[in-house]
Amino acid sequence: MNRKTSFKKKIIISVLGVAVVLVILSVSKVGYYLVCRKAAMELEKLNLPPNCEVFCPTTACVSDVYWVHVRAEKIVYCDEGKDYIEQYMKDNNSESSLEDISVYDVTGESDTDILDFYRFSKEDQDKIMEVGEDKYAHIVYFKEKLWFPMFWYKFENIVVD
Repeated sequence: MNRKTSFKKKIIISVLGVAVVLVILSVSKVGYYLVCRKAAMELEKLNLPPNCEVFCPTTACVSDVYWVHVRAEKIVYCDEGKDYIEQYMKDNNSESSLEDISVYDVTGESDTDILDFYRFSKEDQDKIMEVGEDKYAHIVYFKEKLWFPMFWYKFENIVVD
């Protein structure tokens, strides 16, 4: 009986320990960072054309604009254009890795965008328009979530270099 009771205590302590760690992660900036970092890594692991240049580094955040979600974005430049980038991604990445990924025009408007063209500096806007906005692609990872703590929405975006 003593061994059985001791085993039950160890299990209860282990479960409580895991629960405490999960609560700490959920209510801390560490949890926010990990969720954003995971979303950013979904973009970072994509196979993009070798001649692509990153215009804006991958940026991620948790937001409650319209719905609770995690979002990661990056803007890339390629001489062949947005359609080429999109087709290259489809041809060189698995369906599962593209599941929550979309490619948009860089000048498209959305109030959920992190890297919004209209929030760029005048110099960056002019550079994009001079070269041609069709040469840029706005790549977005978007995943709806239901459990993010409410105060997470006030944290700053995570930028991955």
